[in-house]
Amino acid sequence: MSAFFFTVTTVLCAGFTPSFLPPAGGAGSEAGFPGARAYAMGGTAAGIPDSCTVSISNPAASGWAPVTGLTWGVAGTSGDDRNRTGKTYFPHVSLVFPIPWGVTLSGSISSMSRLSADTLFAMEGTHGEGRWSGGLTEGWVGATVRAGNSLAFALGGRSLFGGLLGEFITCPDTIPGPQMPLLTEYRDDVVFTPSAGLLFGAFLNTGGFGAGVSVTTDRRGNLNILRDHVGEARADTTMRYTVPGDLTAGVSVRPTGRLLLAADLRLRKKLRLLDTEVQAGNVCSGGVEYSATPRLSLRAGVSRADGLRRDGAVRYTAGAGYSFGGGRASLDVSAGWETWGDGLSETTVYATLWASENWLK
Repeated sequence: MSAFFFTVTTVLCAGFTPSFLPPAGGAGSEAGFPGARAYAMGGTAAGIPDSCTVSISNPAASGWAPVTGLTWGVAGTSGDDRNRTGKTYFPHVSLVFPIPWGVTLSGSISSMSRLSADTLFAMEGTHGEGRWSGGLTEGWVGATVRAGNSLAFALGGRSLFGGLLGEFITCPDTIPGPQMPLLTEYRDDVVFTPSAGLLFGAFLNTGGFGAGVSVTTDRRGNLNILRDHVGEARADTTMRYTVPGDLTAGVSVRPTGRLLLAADLRLRKKLRLLDTEVQAGNVCSGGVEYSATPRLSLRAGVSRADGLRRDGAVRYTAGAGYSFGGGRASLDVSAGWETWGDGLSETTVYATLWASENWLK
């Protein structure tokens, strides 16, 4: 559930009149979407062997993928978080590509937010209204190498990128003369250039028991703010931003052939961005999967955040998975309800389709 969150405060940028006014709710959400299977199980993925998809929680878990497979998902969210528009969108795409010598290449792109928020403001002798839209995306590309039948290691790059667009109309509080324009229109483009860092993962798979851990380094990139007045020259400013590193650990166990239990713990350092802090914290999650038939699996999970943006948030999830085409494809559906703060909540419906290279054969 949690990786990081971008909160931006008012910045007095050279050449900007009025000053840069960021989105009130910040620029991103806690983390990108995992696969629908992991989401239905409370977000657990670091300690579960996965032969279909790759998760940024721990890419080493996909080291035993037997065939090339592509996963893509669609989601819709509704609730009190202004970082989610509620519109249907494609939040997750991943690819696993096994090659000889026990190596699996993989990559994924996960949407983190879809901001769409209106704002009213008053500052520096002006007042007006505006609208922010856009979002952030997290990506991974790397390789997993099996060191024997039960151990795998992953190494690759993890990055964040995206952008926000703000469109504003301002009016001065006082009109000094007849030649003063009543309204001023401008737009701010906030561009997060890719912030690159390393991710290392390890996974132990004994068949009935799995355990994994991954560590991501701090990632740094450029934050470009581009001001464009209607009919006038633009003013730009650039600054560095840092995404703090995190650590994720997970375990899974099969008490019986049909039952899978899993638990994850994710830790993240404090985030500082533009003189604003988001506290360090962790997320504990647990999930269960029951194979009702060889094709149908039922899932449920729960997670709780301590610190981070939604301190004390609790999310309940459930879902199901169905394989078809002789196991060459599968459909996973999930739903989650999260509550935090003073009666705030959010509901998400999420589905992913996985297809192997042999699906149409």
